[in-house]
Amino acid sequence: GYLFVSGLVPQWDDGTGEVKEFENDQMHKQTMEESVAKLFGVTSLDVWPATPTSAFVGFPTKLQAKTAMMESASDDRLEVSHPVTLQNYESKEDEESTTDKEREFVAASPEGPASILKVTGLPGNVTSAELLQSMFPPGSRIEAMFGPLSNDDYCRVSSTTALIDLASADLVSKALKSKNIVHNASVVGETSIQVLRAKRERVFAGWVGKLRSYAASKLGHRLLVTGDVPPHEMFLSHHDMMHISGLPPGVTLDDLALFFQPFSAGRRDVFGSGHIVRCSQGIPTGCAYIGFELPGEIDQVKEMYQDGNAVIGGAEVTFRTVRDKLLRRGVRQGARPARPIEELR
Repeated sequence: GYLFVSGLVPQWDDGTGEVKEFENDQMHKQTMEESVAKLFGVTSLDVWPATPTSAFVGFPTKLQAKTAMMESASDDRLEVSHPVTLQNYESKEDEESTTDKEREFVAASPEGPASILKVTGLPGNVTSAELLQSMFPPGSRIEAMFGPLSNDDYCRVSSTTALIDLASADLVSKALKSKNIVHNASVVGETSIQVLRAKRERVFAGWVGKLRSYAASKLGHRLLVTGDVPPHEMFLSHHDMMHISGLPPGVTLDDLALFFQPFSAGRRDVFGSGHIVRCSQGIPTGCAYIGFELPGEIDQVKEMYQDGNAVIGGAEVTFRTVRDKLLRRGVRQGARPARPIEELR
């Protein structure tokens, strides 16, 4: 059995404030293997780092993997603290290390780099809505002082670093001196490691049986994590599927149904046509699946949001069409028949 853990606290480079080199740093990986092994009572040989903040964990049986996942969710061992810090933004001397997105964001600020607040040490799954609402609570005196901030005032330059345009150097100075804002930013770093089940992918292995009418399968070499593919029944019962990433944790299925209602011919099935991916603790991972019952509905969404991005719940999310796959069992249904209102709820 296998588990996938994400949201781990990475190792930091004190000089740059960014995550240390990972791919070619064996010591970085070894330290990560040992820390994850302690969480689940396995050896470091049973841990395979995937990124600086995620890893796979192997167990002798599926039952042991399930037991370890349930035990980890029952106590506070998964609680971690990311070192979120605030600082002045300084233009990099090496222009090649600055992305076009970052340069455009800084250039668009009235006072340039002096009015930019830099936030480092962020958890990878924190959205703009979570950060801004935590640092500058809506309706508070802090928000009144710094003005309502939106996605246009926010730029994520890496998985752990974000820039906030406060419109003036004076406001940046006040934010750095404010104990409330510094505390509010640190609260964002108090998160939980997310644990999800993983399993080996089954791949097509030819046709067997009488008249070779049955498809055989075998275990492949890839690991599929919960949420990598949509629920099977949901996939079969919809004409098209869409994957959404970057959702704030407060977004519900009702919010998603309301957002996609203009693209649907009939009233959306709130629970049957939406699925939010959650970890072992029931916390949303920021990903969801949306089903479209009729041909052409998903094309309207792609036409409206041609760059694949939209704002849901105050955060910018990314759309991706789910690619059809060869069905080993079941038949993909066509358009759904008309249903009563009671069934939709």
